[in-house]
Amino acid sequence: MQQAETEQVSGGESIVVNELTFEVRTELDSIVGLAELLAEELTSDESWALADLERIQRSARRVGQLIARLEGRPAPAG
Repeated sequence: MQQAETEQVSGGESIVVNELTFEVRTELDSIVGLAELLAEELTSDESWALADLERIQRSARRVGQLIARLEGRPAPAG
């Protein structure tokens, strides 16, 4: 493959990765936001759910870090 063709393929792959990571990040933000809202609304009778909500938030942060690596940028803090 010649250099111009290689650059074109690479550019196309970049666009796909950027679009995909944007879509994943958008859904991930929704999941994190919902988990935060649920955690704030817990009553003392529902405190058993807090650990699960915290696990969701930790997992979401990890996925956010992986997305940042795919995009070649620093991982978000937190």
